[in-house]
Amino acid sequence: MASTPDPRPDAAELLAEAGFLRRLASELVTLPHDADDLVQETYVRALEHAPQRSTSLRGWLSVVARNLALNASRSRSRRDEHERRAARPEALDAGELALERLEQQKRLFELVLSLPEEQRTVLYLRYYEGLTPTEIAQRVGAPLKTVKTRQTRALAALRERLDARDGGDGKSWRLALAPLVPLSTAPTTGSLIATLFGGLVMKKAFVVAALLLLALVSWFGFRRLTTARPDSSIAASFEEPARAEPPRPATPLSAETLAQREELAAGHAHASETPTVGRAEITLLWSDGTPAAGIGATMDLARARGTPAQRARAVTDESGLLVLDVLALGRNRLTVDLRETFWLEMPENEVLRKTITLERGEQVHGRVLDERGQPLGGAGIVLELRQIWTSEIAVATRTDAAGEFRLRDISLDSEIGARAPGFLPSPHVQVGDLGAQSSVRQAEFRLKRGSGKLAGRVLKPDGTPCAGAHVLAGPDGGHNVPSPFGGDARAPSPMKTTSAADGRFEIADALPTGTQPVHCFAPGFARWSGKVTIAEATEDLVIQLEAAARIEGRVLDASGAPVAGASIVQSVEQQGGWFVNDKFPAPRDTTDDDGWFVLEWVAPGTREINASHPKRADLGRARANVACRAGETTRCEVRLDPGQLISGKIVDELGRPLAGWYVGSRPSDMLNQWYPRSAFADAEGRFVLANLGPGSHDLSVRTPQLSAPRLVVPKVAPGSTGLELVVPDSSSESELTGRIVASSPDLLVGIELTLWLVGQNEGHFLDYDAESGQFRGSAFPGTYKLDVTRHGANVVETSQFELRPGERTDLGDIALAPSGSLDLELIGLAQEDLGRLHLFLRRPDARDIALHNENGKATVPALLAGRWELRLGEPELELSSSVIEVQPGAPTRVQVEVRPKRR
Repeated sequence: MASTPDPRPDAAELLAEAGFLRRLASELVTLPHDADDLVQETYVRALEHAPQRSTSLRGWLSVVARNLALNASRSRSRRDEHERRAARPEALDAGELALERLEQQKRLFELVLSLPEEQRTVLYLRYYEGLTPTEIAQRVGAPLKTVKTRQTRALAALRERLDARDGGDGKSWRLALAPLVPLSTAPTTGSLIATLFGGLVMKKAFVVAALLLLALVSWFGFRRLTTARPDSSIAASFEEPARAEPPRPATPLSAETLAQREELAAGHAHASETPTVGRAEITLLWSDGTPAAGIGATMDLARARGTPAQRARAVTDESGLLVLDVLALGRNRLTVDLRETFWLEMPENEVLRKTITLERGEQVHGRVLDERGQPLGGAGIVLELRQIWTSEIAVATRTDAAGEFRLRDISLDSEIGARAPGFLPSPHVQVGDLGAQSSVRQAEFRLKRGSGKLAGRVLKPDGTPCAGAHVLAGPDGGHNVPSPFGGDARAPSPMKTTSAADGRFEIADALPTGTQPVHCFAPGFARWSGKVTIAEATEDLVIQLEAAARIEGRVLDASGAPVAGASIVQSVEQQGGWFVNDKFPAPRDTTDDDGWFVLEWVAPGTREINASHPKRADLGRARANVACRAGETTRCEVRLDPGQLISGKIVDELGRPLAGWYVGSRPSDMLNQWYPRSAFADAEGRFVLANLGPGSHDLSVRTPQLSAPRLVVPKVAPGSTGLELVVPDSSSESELTGRIVASSPDLLVGIELTLWLVGQNEGHFLDYDAESGQFRGSAFPGTYKLDVTRHGANVVETSQFELRPGERTDLGDIALAPSGSLDLELIGLAQEDLGRLHLFLRRPDARDIALHNENGKATVPALLAGRWELRLGEPELELSSSVIEVQPGAPTRVQVEVRPKRR
């Protein structure tokens, strides 16, 4: 059965916002694993149920991410403080030390298995599956506070027992287990558990890791932990299907098909066709109507068939004018650095002229210094641009001679870092994590000088210089690291450099010493990847590109009929739809009316291709290997296969079909990270979910507007057909009103209200008027709570209330908590040293606040009253007092001594 095509953005458009999701997630939560979990969950939700094209895609993604994060951030657990790896006083023989490490690992495994079952379960879900505490609470059906208590007690018990076995000294077990933890992380109990449950499963050399996995299986028993949602009356037998097989060789084209191909018009599916291009002249204005000069923006370039996607980039002039050429026609997205994304319709044979006014946003003032505190003029303040599955670093602005910079009206969820030639790049930090003074956020980046440099030449296959080649070098980045402003930041990704006319290139960033990956791409040639050993001197690397191969063929459906409009990409797929290995955009194409495609610039060798239809998921997917030779065309065909299916109807309580309603599937098995599937019901309420992964699946049903789930059906087996999903109260809605009141009108600015259905981890925003404080919204009947946040920090959480069918509920006046201010002074060290410290404030019901430290003094003009914890970013130092009581309606002045940590 064919699904009804829908007008929603396709997967490529959703995935293009992945960088925005990552930045937003890191802004919404503090802990690195919480941020990663939120990114994954928001990404899955976005792929499961994309909004209508008439909806702001980024705005919709923001709602989903914020709703998921708000519940998790209500009661944030504190991070374990980093412990410095202790030096062992005596030297051991290598074999003796290895045996000791294995023995310590075995002890830790035994201790984990000796914990009470509820604590083992929480550790497993937290550190192996990577679930957030909120998700664990849903899985095990326990309150969130109970889950966090179990985790805290389990880690404390492990640390206490390990210390006790070492006679009260934790140095021995930390040293023995240190090889299991990444070098950039001090081995805390939490990080060791994460590694034991995660990384060790892949470290086959540690035999005891396999023993632990077997032990975990024995007590975990493959049991399914049900979600806290009503069960369905649908009963389906469960049969474990086979795991996904590796791609098979593609089918060569038959002689008859080749003859038919020759009869088509010359160049019908050939990348040498010249694409039709557009030109845009766009004027950007600030919110006050003045020209937005010096602002970078990107749009999609027109490209020949089968080539990788690329973007055009330009910077506005003094009048705010942005000129972009060679653009793709039709729907094209304009992404303004650190700000918004706009969808524009590019016309043919005429210039698109448009004036866009940017929304008012955050103001950031900052500076970039070296390790000695000296200003770095000309340093780049950078951002990360996302494409489909790949990213690119771009410079948003540069510092002046005094090392200072200013950014105007940028998004709260944007992410910035600093780079300068000869220095290691800084982590990328969330704007929302920066401390604010008088509504201006402050940032100070300190860069470390590096000694590793990389330069070289890029050559064509014939040995002549290759100009315009793009080179990336250095660690991949993207993972969470400690932020200099408190909380967590994102490790920097490599920044692209381009080869000159003589083929020469030089990586401006200093690189860490050791073996580092290098990647190169030049239009018309195969992508190149390799490794280089970076020492203290400048390395000179010669990259000789290969001639590219070409793949041509067609996509067929299960019956053998050609499929028009199918997407095909040359990239390695993981878990049914994830593409995460590409450093540069991969070759891709869309099949023509006869199902033909072409992929250009393919690297020689055996290459994987993947095909699917963005609007006809019911047709299935194709995955195949193609043997490619340099300078030659390989011709083949691939056939879409729907694989394992679940199908049925969505109806209301009277049995009437619910046309356009959404149904999505996710694996029930917590160890299964298969790509999610979704569909929208046709006019008769019918749906098909194709290419389901192994194991049973949980189905969620939502309205066409993609509201919170109206029905959840757990553990449905692949192969289930004729299902009837009955949605209760499908048409009734309730109205909610109320008013936010505060002691000052300024406190009504930056307010967001989220309505949460009790028992779910999703909510939705209510309409809010900052001038009057009035809010209004509608929802389906049920039991709810209302969260009020200001600039991302929780300020009010109401008690539960009922929304009844067809009725209006008025919550009345909701008063914001009173606020105060803080004047902090540090003593105990030289003033110069005090000014280099990184400080932030933390409390369970609010986001971390990074303090702007000026010579040991910091001021926070507006701060929620109550108890805060002052945290220090330097692990070798400690504070004489860390608890600060902020008084409401008055300034709180505190003097705190900084001293070396006692050992």
